[in-house]
Parts: sequence; structure tokens; C-alpha cells
Amino acid sequence: QHDVQELNRILFSALEHSLVGTSGSTFIQQLYRATIVNSIVCKECGNITQRQDFLHLTACVCGLSNLEDALWNMYCINNCLNFINKCPFSFHQTSGEECDYSYELFSVIIHKGGCYGGHYHVYIRDVDELGQWEPHEEEYKPKCPKKTKEEVKIDTCEPKLHEDDPLSVITTIITQEPSKSVLLDQLGQKLMDKIGSSWSKKFRKHHGPIGKFLQSHNDVFMLVSNGSRVALKANPPSPVTKPPSPAEQTSPSRPSSPTETRDPEPKDKQGSHWFDLNDSTVTPIRESDIEKQFQGKESAYMLFYRKTQLHRPREALHNPQYKVPLHLTQMAHEENNKLQKMREEFEAVNNTVELRLHLALNYRLQNGALQPVTKEQDCSAALSFDRRRTVGDLRLAIYQMQELWEGDMALTVAKSLPAGLHLSNTLTGGMITDKMERSITAAYLMAVALFTDDGVSLCGAGIHTNTDLFVWNGKEVCGVTIRTGSEWEPVLLTVVRLS
Repeated sequence: QHDVQELNRILFSALEHSLVGTSGSTFIQQLYRATIVNSIVCKECGNITQRQDFLHLTACVCGLSNLEDALWNMYCINNCLNFINKCPFSFHQTSGEECDYSYELFSVIIHKGGCYGGHYHVYIRDVDELGQWEPHEEEYKPKCPKKTKEEVKIDTCEPKLHEDDPLSVITTIITQEPSKSVLLDQLGQKLMDKIGSSWSKKFRKHHGPIGKFLQSHNDVFMLVSNGSRVALKANPPSPVTKPPSPAEQTSPSRPSSPTETRDPEPKDKQGSHWFDLNDSTVTPIRESDIEKQFQGKESAYMLFYRKTQLHRPREALHNPQYKVPLHLTQMAHEENNKLQKMREEFEAVNNTVELRLHLALNYRLQNGALQPVTKEQDCSAALSFDRRRTVGDLRLAIYQMQELWEGDMALTVAKSLPAGLHLSNTLTGGMITDKMERSITAAYLMAVALFTDDGVSLCGAGIHTNTDLFVWNGKEVCGVTIRTGSEWEPVLLTVVRLS
């Protein structure tokens, strides 16, 4: 297993090798390769060192506290094998450094774990603004100063909350939030904190689910932040509140609120947003979060810089395919399609269950259990099915397999006992009746299934591989009523007679 620095070195070497003979053959060399020119002369033998190319520098850190100590090491002369002090540059500089370029941080690779294992993730600056950056939840909450006596009086004069009116309750909750919006997954908890009762207990019976209630009152509420927050249409949330005018500041009639006295936040410059890429999760972060990654078990491992003089053109903004060659884009699409197909095949194989179907016409009730009419042959039929599909899909598939089937069709999980098969629980859903003509189409059957309670998946119904399913009309077998459930399960008794 290679760490990220070794991977970086192998990647650069592979790229440089693949670009040989092309117009970009010197690309890696121009960007990353450098040369050390040492003019170290040994006074003992007169040997002079040679220049050395490098892609990375190695520094000994064992027993040392900083980089300067690591570079203040002893250099071995190959000719006479003596050691001399080596320092590639002077640490004490009296004049300003001459540099034609300045650099800014572009990306940080972070390692979490120890010396023998761990996990990598990366912070990266979105220079082309390809991502959708939103501030954290706590950033919506401004720091409010302590209320004055006059403000307390105004608050106490507010009208009393109508706890029996859900519209009034939710409106009050949103209005009292500093951001003038509430996360949808926190609205139920805030409502319980406000009135002391949950939505399901107080309002669901008459107004339905809380999400449906918000949709039915779209003239009052609106969804923001990609549907994750709810706000009032009459007072939409605004990240920057306009500061009050001088006349408003001196007016004694109304005290200014904390949001009114806040200075407007400076607008973020282009490409200043950062993201944390952690496997399949991408989350927005602040630049200040990078400072937290220089200590503890989760630390910055590699830092990447880019020239500050490099300015991205307007054509590159929000365009992930900017200046990417067409053949590389097509290659990426082809690889993605292959991976998607492989994943679908893997998911299909991983979710396929083998079912054993037992048709009622092959069984009869005997001694409290279902026995096959003909014991010389196996009465079960094998069926491979995707457990992600619904009970209705399975019912339709079996119905289409049995072209001669007439009447209702019920699917019941069967349990194999010494006495025979016992039916435990019937899968929830409607039944296909004999009122449907035999010329009925599969599309119509699918439409019928949509209006039944067959929407539960096989996995959710507890169906696993090698499950026995009994296919019958749900009432009787060969004219005999069948009792189902664990309370009617036959019991095998072993009687021991004492001599």
C-alpha cells in the first residue's frame, strides 16, 4: 500500500512516460521537476559534487524539531567518505527576498490515522466555481447582543400564539429564527419545543403530513437551499441585511434589531470557496478550517500551491469541460458507462434471490399440513427474482408464468415441517381476480398493481433466498379451508413410553 506522496511520485512518472513523443512531453518537467546544483568542494581530496534532478526533497526528521535543523545535516563525500556541514541556503537574510512570483494555497491532502493505517481526504479550492457552496447552519445565527429593557417590553407585548392553528405555529417558529428559515428535518422538533406536542399527535389527523401541509400553503411558505429549508414568502431569508440609514439609527420610536446594526459582509471573491472531498461526500468548508488540520491525529499531509498571477477566464466558470480535449471527455463518459453497467450487474447479482414456488393445485391438506398430491416428483418451481422489486412485481411475474391460472392469487410464506408445509404469513397486497379477462395486457396488470398495497419491496417484506412461497387463492386448497399463522402450526410430539 502506497501513501499519497508515493502515489503522487508514481503518477508523475507515469504521466511523463506517456507524454513522450507528444507536444506535451516536457509538461511534467516544466511544472514539477527541478535541479539541485551543489558546488561542494572537499578540502581533503578536491572532489566537486555534480548537479542532481529531483521531483521531491527528502529531509531527515528523526530527533529534530523543525525543517531548519533537518537541512543542517552532514554531507558525505563519495571520494574520501568524509562528512562536512551542508546547508543549501542561508537562514539569516538581511534584505528582502527577490521573487518574481507569489503563490497561494490551492489544495490540502489530509491524513487521518497513524503510521500503519488511516484515511485520506482533501480540501480543495473551487477556482472555477463548479460546486454549490452554502454556509454552515451555525453561520445563519448572528451573535445577538443582550436585550435592553425596552426590547424586553416590546417582546412581551407580542400577540399570544394560537397553538391550535398549525399555520400560526409554523409561521411564528420561522419568524423567530435569526435566519428567517428553518431546516425541514428540524421543523418537527422546533414545533414540539414550541407547543409541547408533536405534529403527528396534534395536527396530522386533520392536516396530513407536515410536508403536505407546507405544499398546500405554498402561498405562505417556500423552500430554499435546494429544498432543505422552509421560509416565509412574505419575508424571505437574506444572507446580507441592509444597514439602517442615519435617520433610522437616531429614531427613538423603534429600537434597531441586531440584524439591522450588523455591517454587510464582504462579498466573497471569485474562487474563494473551499470543499472537503471525503470519498463520496463533498461538504463546503471555510478557509479557516484548514488551520485546524496541523495538529492532532488528523493532519495536513501535502499542500499544493498555485501562482496568484494565474486568473481563470470567464469561459471556465461553471464549466467542468473547459479546455478538456474531446477524446478525453468521451473516454471518461465511456469509462463511467462501463462502471455504471458493472455496478448494475453487481447489484443485480447481489440482490437476486432464489424462490421456491408451490402451486396449490399440487397439494392437499393431510394431518393438519399441506402434503404434495404426488410424492414421486418435486412439486416446487424455482424462480430467480430481484429482492429490490416489489411484492406486486412478483405477483405479476408469477401470474404471467401460470397462463392457466384462474381466480384470485395470494402469495403466502410456507414453512417446511415434518408434517408438511404450513402457511405462516401472506404477503400484503391486493389479488388479481378472475373478473379480469384472459386477454388482459401486462401493462394493465402493472397499472392494477400500482393501486394495490403491493408497493413494499421483497427485502422489506422479509423475503430472502430459498424462501418457500405458496401460490393459492388465499382461502382454501382442494375445497378445504386452510388456517394460517403460527397459532395453527402443527406440533411434533415424541412420546416416550416407560417399560
